[in-house]
Amino acid sequence: MVKNYNNLTLEEIESRIDENDKKLKEIWDADDGNSYERWMEKCRPYWDDNEALYAAKSLKEIPEMRPFSDLDRKCLMTINEFKSHCIFGGIMDSDGFGYYATDKEVSNIEASPSAFEKGIIRPDFTHVCWYNK
Repeated sequence: MVKNYNNLTLEEIESRIDENDKKLKEIWDADDGNSYERWMEKCRPYWDDNEALYAAKSLKEIPEMRPFSDLDRKCLMTINEFKSHCIFGGIMDSDGFGYYATDKEVSNIEASPSAFEKGIIRPDFTHVCWYNK
């Protein structure tokens, strides 16, 4: 079950992400000789928690906007187009990266396919710039 951290401030979210990252590093550094499966089992709660924290962070961040470059214009799609591609498997997190945008500017706020699949979508943007790898 994905936790909802929308009630936390941006600073609290960032602090929890840092705590989780430290715990993940401790698990990595411990290398107690357990199997890969056991290592995954130990890390999974922190990865899942960070996924929810990053989703909440993306909804709270204040965007910094910049004008489009030629590449941005080529990668621009509406929120609904992007959402449709994500839901039907046309775009996945591992395919590249995206940023929320308007029809004139691109932001520094990440737009991830996995968040869109879960309905975690910022209402203050109309477009996404998606950059395939």
